[in-house]
Order: sequence, then structure tokens, then C-alpha cells
Amino acid sequence: MINTSSLPAALALKLVTSKRESFEASIRKDVVNAREIKAFEERIASITSVDDLVKDYQVYAFVMKAHGLENQMFGKAMMKKVLVSDPAEKGALVNRLTDKRFREIRNTLEFGSDGSAPAKFKDPDWRKALVDTYVTQKLMESQLEQNEPVGVVLHMQRKAPGITSWYNVLADTKAQDFFYTALGLPQSLKTSDVDKQAATLAKRFDLEKLQDPAELSKLISRYTALAGSGTASSGSSNPIVQLVSGGGARISRRSTFQD
Repeated sequence: MINTSSLPAALALKLVTSKRESFEASIRKDVVNAREIKAFEERIASITSVDDLVKDYQVYAFVMKAHGLENQMFGKAMMKKVLVSDPAEKGALVNRLTDKRFREIRNTLEFGSDGSAPAKFKDPDWRKALVDTYVTQKLMESQLEQNEPVGVVLHMQRKAPGITSWYNVLADTKAQDFFYTALGLPQSLKTSDVDKQAATLAKRFDLEKLQDPAELSKLISRYTALAGSGTASSGSSNPIVQLVSGGGARISRRSTFQD
């Protein structure tokens, strides 16, 4: 996999976008990832209960990592309660947790309230979709380590359709950083009251526009222009620049965002 750590954010994002299949192929070939994907594909159909899931370390690790919940893996007792929660019940645990990732994993797996596994565990299309989710999550995490602004953009591209209020944004550190940077808000505002932050953000951007791909693209362009320029030269002598641009084109870092 090409390392993007030395590239300006805009160029690194263009590279990841244009070569995404190659990046994802590298993730699938990684020894640990390949082992977890294989375990999931081979054993998920035989899992009949939530107890079975948490007892199978590799399959459990796979589904947790696919939802960005690797740091919650050892809280098995809580996760079992989350996975059998009924979202239709106002007081259900999954509704009391502010982190939307818990609702996402619960809705993905859809265990019954009695802990029974759903029939879709045997559906190859469902299994393929979850493997794709795992790879997407791993790609985002790898970019957060190599070139943080790119990882943040990948996160936003994935989460944008589900963002319905500024409180969703403020509960998500990466989304919060994205909007603060793209909208030119001072970091000091983060220490203020949540309602004040939400009101300030609402004045700067109409959140409904986020569902328009063109508007999201404008925000991304501004964010990558402002988020950091990397550590190495982006001139035409850089072989990675030539890989992306064909050796001649230059990427403008001038923002196209307009209020």
C-alpha cells in the first residue's frame, strides 16, 4: 500500500480516491485482516445466538472492527445487552448510548430480543456487504494514521448520509473537527456550551445541504486545503505526484467553497 503520510491532504485524497481498489486490495491481503475476513465468512452462518458470537473471538473481533468498535471489544457483557436491545423501546440501552456506532452494529446484526441470530447470517450478499464495510473502516483507520485529514474525509463521506443534526456532529470528534476546520471556526469554541456550538454551526452552514454531493465536495475541498500540507514536496519530481497527475497536472489547493 502506498504511504500517503508525506503528501499534502488534497493530493493524498486524490491518490486514495483514484487508486482506491489498490488500497482496499492491500487491506484484504494483510495477514491479520485476511484471517479475520476468512473466519467471518466461514463461521458467521453457524452462529445461532449472541452468546455464540462473543465466544468466537475472531468473528466477534471482525464485526466489532467493521463498526469501529475495536476499543469496546472487552466489554462483552455490555455489547450483548446492546445487541439484543430493541430500538423501538425508548429506554433501551442502545437508545441511551450517545455513540451512534452502537446502534449501527445492533441494526447490522439484528439479533432477536432473546439473543437468537437472524436468518441473514446465511445470506452471502449480506456477508459480502459486511466485509466491504470492514475494509472501508480499515482504509479509513489506516489513513487516520498516515494522513489524518484524508482519514477524516473518508469518515465524513461514510457518515454524511446519517447526519441529521449538529448534535450528531458534536458527538462525533472527527465530524466536529471536519466542520470546525472547513467552516473556519476557532478551536476555542469547542470549550463552550454544546447548544452554543450547535447554534454557531447552524449559522455557518445549512446542514440539509450535506445531502447534496456537490455541497459535500465543496466542504471537502476547503477542509483539505486548510487541514494541513504534509511534510514533503508536492512538486512534479515526486513520483507519487506523477502517479496521480500523469506527471504534468498540478493540484490547486485554493478552496472552491463558498458560504
